[in-house]
Amino acid sequence: GFMDTAGYLSAADVRALARDGFTIGAHGATHRFLTDIDDRELDAELRGAREVLERAAGVPVLHLALPGGRGDARVAAAARRAGYASLATSRVGLNPSGTDRFALRRVAVVDDLGLARFAALARGDTRAYARDQLVGGVLGAAKKVLGNRRYEAWRGLALKLLGKS
Repeated sequence: GFMDTAGYLSAADVRALARDGFTIGAHGATHRFLTDIDDRELDAELRGAREVLERAAGVPVLHLALPGGRGDARVAAAARRAGYASLATSRVGLNPSGTDRFALRRVAVVDDLGLARFAALARGDTRAYARDQLVGGVLGAAKKVLGNRRYEAWRGLALKLLGKS
């Protein structure tokens, strides 16, 4: 839903990335939390994102990353129905052989990651994941207790107070 708008990739950019060998995956059509919408909207959100990206990229779009990491069994089932082959959560960690491909863990590559830590993560050094897993667990619990709307309000206030918004 943001493609071809200021600050986001254009359809031509997406096609160029696909041509250069990048995997093109979806993140939903409008970046809404998928657990907050009904089944009809969920199916439209997932199918719509996939169709638009496939037209732009010229390749199949088979992978979905959850907006805000918000997902559950209903969302995973909808992703399967929409034709996705995998679903990435926001849970931090490695994906050992046999991991459910609709519950994949991942690592955020951010500007302050640093080369040494990136190398440790790439090597699969489980100690490198520990801090992010702890933080993710705390934030995941807060999301469950507060719910999406209150959690996002709390997060926005916290980021503002820290000067990161």
